Amino acid sequence: MRDGAVIVGIGETRVGKHPGRSTVGLQAEAVIRAIRDAGIERSEVDGLYALGPYATGSSMHALGLVEYLGMRIPHAVSYDVGGTVTFMGMCLAATAAIEEGRIEVAVCTFGENAATRRAPQSHGFDRKMTMNGEEYELPFGAGSPLIWYGLMAQRYLDRYKLPQDAFFPIALALRKNASLNENAAYRELYDKAAYDKSPMMAEPLRRLDSSPVADGGGAFVICSKRFARERRLKHTPISVLGVGMEATGSSILHMPDMDQTGFEAAGREAFAEAGLSPEDVDLVTIHDGFSISIAMALETLGFCGPGETVELAARGGLAYDGERPVNTHGGLMSQGHVGGVLHVVEAVRQLRGDAGSRQIRDARIAAICGNGGPFAVCGMMLLGKGSC
Repeated sequence: MRDGAVIVGIGETRVGKHPGRSTVGLQAEAVIRAIRDAGIERSEVDGLYALGPYATGSSMHALGLVEYLGMRIPHAVSYDVGGTVTFMGMCLAATAAIEEGRIEVAVCTFGENAATRRAPQSHGFDRKMTMNGEEYELPFGAGSPLIWYGLMAQRYLDRYKLPQDAFFPIALALRKNASLNENAAYRELYDKAAYDKSPMMAEPLRRLDSSPVADGGGAFVICSKRFARERRLKHTPISVLGVGMEATGSSILHMPDMDQTGFEAAGREAFAEAGLSPEDVDLVTIHDGFSISIAMALETLGFCGPGETVELAARGGLAYDGERPVNTHGGLMSQGHVGGVLHVVEAVRQLRGDAGSRQIRDARIAAICGNGGPFAVCGMMLLGKGSC
């Protein structure tokens, strides 16, 4: 990146169930909270990047959000790369527009009413999003992310000769982190017996290995370094140091093996751009649709060795005060599935030193890792404290 950009505001709604709230309403609340957190006026925002709802599907979503917010801006973009990678793409797009002098301040957001979108006692099919591989997957029973990740998880256990309950320490680690987050929808701790009673969803993944849908939204404000310097904003600016991505397809049919996903190329690019290595990173937030996601990201990106994530989790290494803090907010699996935007919010909060009882000591570098689909696209973004 040339001069780059900095993140100067974050916002999130309550995560849980909000009957009667709309997707656009939840996103608007998160946007307003992020703008207020940055200490700027809504009229100073000249770019908006929004991911539409996955639960119901949406066309030209950003335009509806702009109208709802009562804004008139030159850049309003509906953006979807996949999972947490979407917000990395938003940062790249906003930074490019900032460096070209087209905008000064942008807000990036996602949220939806995934848990309560249907009216009480309603039934029947919702509108279904398609991912272009259905004709090759649905006839064979592999038509949902749960099945895809179950296949990956079994492959992982077979490769490293691990027992069927090996993912328990990973799931429990994220729940322990969530217990310290007042805005996590699932904070109650559980033991091994409760995990074993959790229904098997797609062998070997149990319900407690999965991320429950939730209502909620998140947003962050990104601006030029010049704007941040001149305004002397109240929070420490967080710099975007490096971003890497690689896409390999859209279906489980064409997914590379677990150690050959796009994470390897994405990590190499991001680390090279930032001039950093895994040893420099103080915390990691990972798009954790399922517990296997944590293992695949950590290991392919070099944060631990192949097959070592389970042992790392079992000895407390994923906790906020562990050797490799991961998803200190609880992640999708315990805070609730809000698309991954709150992974960015949490990373910024930790780097600002505002995470309260789960604060990582002297956190300066954060890695945000994510994927969309069955690891069809992978990405990593590195953030750093300060530097305007």
